[in-house]
Amino acid sequence: MLKLRVLGIKFNLQYCAATSIVEKYPRVMNLPSDHPEFALPVQTLAKLKPARDMYYLLRSIPDLAKFRVAFLVIKAWARSRGIYGARFGLLGGIHITVLLVPICKQLATISTAVSTTDILTTFFGHYADFEWETHVVLDPFYHKELRYHRASREPFCLLGWHAPALNTAMTASAPNVKSIATEFSKTHSLLSQPGATWGAIIGPVNTAASGVRDFLQNFKSYVQIDARFWGSSPSNGRKFLGWLESRCVAVLADMTRKAPALLPRLWPGRFIDCPNTEAVIGSEYHGFYLIGLAWNSDDGDRANDDAKATKMVLDDLLNHFETRMRNDAKYYDAASCWMAASIVNAGDIASAALDPGYLDDVDAAFDDCDDDDVDSSSDEADEDEEPALDSGDDKAGSSRAKSRRAATRHVKFNVPTSVKPKDMGRFRPASDVLNRLRWDRALDAADFIVGFEDRFAGPQEKALAQWKTEQTDEEFIPQHRILYFKRRGDDRVVWERKTRIDRIFGSGVVVADSAMEPAA
Repeated sequence: MLKLRVLGIKFNLQYCAATSIVEKYPRVMNLPSDHPEFALPVQTLAKLKPARDMYYLLRSIPDLAKFRVAFLVIKAWARSRGIYGARFGLLGGIHITVLLVPICKQLATISTAVSTTDILTTFFGHYADFEWETHVVLDPFYHKELRYHRASREPFCLLGWHAPALNTAMTASAPNVKSIATEFSKTHSLLSQPGATWGAIIGPVNTAASGVRDFLQNFKSYVQIDARFWGSSPSNGRKFLGWLESRCVAVLADMTRKAPALLPRLWPGRFIDCPNTEAVIGSEYHGFYLIGLAWNSDDGDRANDDAKATKMVLDDLLNHFETRMRNDAKYYDAASCWMAASIVNAGDIASAALDPGYLDDVDAAFDDCDDDDVDSSSDEADEDEEPALDSGDDKAGSSRAKSRRAATRHVKFNVPTSVKPKDMGRFRPASDVLNRLRWDRALDAADFIVGFEDRFAGPQEKALAQWKTEQTDEEFIPQHRILYFKRRGDDRVVWERKTRIDRIFGSGVVVADSAMEPAA
């Protein structure tokens, strides 16, 4: 599959071995779904499905103009509320289409004229009270005699039109469905208030400011998935970030299974520590993903009683997630990238802001797009993109494309093109730092403190001289719980796992202190 952009419009180009379809195109697209022409292998039908769905929608949607406007409003709303992003198991273009088409068709059956506002208010009113766990969303004008057997692993059931795979929301998780349902209810309540405006509901165009602000204020604790890249190829950086991004859904699924007392919410975007893009364009890129943690109200008071046990389960879950990611040699190269997952408090992410490159959907200028190794999931239709229901005006499209290119030509993807300096190799582990501080005669071990994560009390500190390395010792603490080392005299952090600071060996994001450099 190739990802292309022509006249400012992005789309996927799929390869499909179907000679008979090509010979009879486009007439074949108007044939019934059970016509013998479509007696093809399942893999071929999967490639044809998006095109067949699009052709059916083009000829069956009552008013395409109103549908397009309603679609774009809903998409803007979903973006602003942090529930848009199919790769995260949230809503994508195909999902909004599946939800919206039945509303448009049902309203077209009434005798009175229907406006776009009528479509939108009906849309939010209908899905605000929808029973997602038991009901199925489908087009009743197409699926007239469908008997769909819903599996237990399908928390979200949005049925498309053509075979082979009907449910378009197979990547959804139970926490994401709850987040989507909550946003539907909130928006319906806002629309029911006198004087409600679409601007107040959606927020400023092309931003997610209000939704992000709510997300960063509504939780006391978060799971932070850090990603760092310092390689020379922006293409490899995008692959690494895209791969890590696609695995975030697995964390939600694990939480649902192993920590049911929690109700996690993932924001579908990458954050940085500072909104200033120049601050992150340097020798290394640092971004992170956030999952808000709240107690599941369905569990009642039992959740707070199990807080310590849940914390232990979550720590173990994140450790296993880190191990799986770092052992994937196809996408994870320790020489050029790094990732970690940890639990942080709201105060630790006070300066978090959405990565502008992510928010503006700027994915490098396609000048260096040499992504020849695409994840297998990309073989499917890109569910984040809406159906191409508008043929458009070529001149208008060309004009829009030129203005868009002019506006974004200076914007760069926040992955540096410079190579990491030679003296900054593999980030040295805590064990190396511990041994150096203890046995280097040029350093005073009594002047250093070890910061570590206690399973029950949280971050703690202990004098280096009191740190035990024998596993049989009662005070033994595993070295993977070490957070940082700092100097007692000036309170200076000399090594920190989270920020990859290493002033002992100089293997991290800063060079070694001159006083700690090994003698020649």
